Amino acid sequence: MTTPEVIFQEAIYFDFGKSELRPGDDQKLEAIIAELKDNEYVKIRITAHTDSIGSIENNQRLSERRGKSVKTFLVTKGIPDSLLEVGLFGEHAPVAENYTENGRQQNRRATVELIKYKVDPPAVPEKKRPMGLVQGTVVDKTTGTPIQATVIIRSKTFRDSVATDSTGYFSKAVPINTVVGIDVYAPGYFFETRMMKVTSKLKTAPTLTFEMPPATAGEIASIKDLFFVGNKAILLPKSEPILPKVLRFMQINNKMKIEIAGHINLPYGKGSFFIRPSKQQQELSENRAKLVYDYLIENGISADRISWKGYGNSQMKFPYATKEAEMKQNRRVEIHVLE
Repeated sequence: MTTPEVIFQEAIYFDFGKSELRPGDDQKLEAIIAELKDNEYVKIRITAHTDSIGSIENNQRLSERRGKSVKTFLVTKGIPDSLLEVGLFGEHAPVAENYTENGRQQNRRATVELIKYKVDPPAVPEKKRPMGLVQGTVVDKTTGTPIQATVIIRSKTFRDSVATDSTGYFSKAVPINTVVGIDVYAPGYFFETRMMKVTSKLKTAPTLTFEMPPATAGEIASIKDLFFVGNKAILLPKSEPILPKVLRFMQINNKMKIEIAGHINLPYGKGSFFIRPSKQQQELSENRAKLVYDYLIENGISADRISWKGYGNSQMKFPYATKEAEMKQNRRVEIHVLE
């Protein structure tokens, strides 16, 4: 088994909607060429990206043009086509959030890397940190068929993205004993998130399975890890990173219409006695849903694609909850797919 090792890297940035190289980019690419000539490396890998403005289809084509611009420059400088790899990610692998111009500019890029391949695991002294592997398959939860998805792998010190292959498989080498978050996105599906600590070495790494629920009309999914201050529509700090994931879900599924549904925990009394929520409790379910709605609107999602509603305690998963785990599932915010 072999994995690529990045030796040298440059980022080429583009103007909005453009694929032409900007002044000064030739110097960056010449630096890559100089490194290639001075060392016995194997490949130059180009990955082209866009921001999230515009349709997914147009952004995919724009990333193709950007990758081609970089590749054409390198070929005209005498780099053989056989030494070039090109990956096209469109808007699916941002390095920054898309709701500011500075973030969008960082995402309008082509990353050019000098890589070589070597046998894993590398023969390094035991005192150096060994590498582990994050690997898995992404499948349709209903049918079990493989899904071509974008997988973002992140830790406190790095963030990278990989695309699954035709069998739904992905992998990424990371230092052992690293806690990573794994976010999986695919058009037509709800997103999935998982945290794990990488403890196994390369050859013994477990293969994770991500079963993606289809996001078709009539389907419902709770927004995982969305926690609020008690009795308030204020997110806890640990839940603030969840909203950009919901935004990304809406950007990938750019024709979907949804309702954001808010729920509270107010268990029924004995028998089948329904306890009606107070005005304050009803408004709490509404305001928590509206918080998510407002975030999406503020970050460019059209108002004709989303609505919000508070359901109070009328749709609790556990009407007679006595355990905290059950109550936690009652106080939730959901995505209802309308069309």
